[in-house]
Amino acid sequence: MLVRLSLPVAGSCATEAPDSPDLALVCVRDKHLFLIEDTDTGQEVIRSDLYIFVERVPLGFGLPESHPQYDYYGRHGTGYTLNEGGSNWKSLLGYAYRDKPATGDWARLSSLLPAAQFPAATVHHLDLWVPAR
Repeated sequence: MLVRLSLPVAGSCATEAPDSPDLALVCVRDKHLFLIEDTDTGQEVIRSDLYIFVERVPLGFGLPESHPQYDYYGRHGTGYTLNEGGSNWKSLLGYAYRDKPATGDWARLSSLLPAAQFPAATVHHLDLWVPAR
């Protein structure tokens, strides 16, 4: 079951939802929301992270711990095995806000969707603000 959401489109860096449906202008604090299907199970989820069903592998790059970029590339570098499937990126649903806008009626996305459709938030998958209507 897919819950229909009324999402603001990007377009203004004001503290309220933009009136213009102009997807070309995305504010830095806006995040995209995608409908993604797990190709193994058929489960559909709504996420800001495109790589939910894709295997992640540590890269390492063979950098010594003394290298100035070791923490970023050597310790935390991550690769994605896109060629092995996992995700069927079905649709860009719209944009949502990282921070709650100052005006209007807003709700966290997790409060509007069933848990099966909105997995727990992570560092890459955020529980964003969308119109509460």
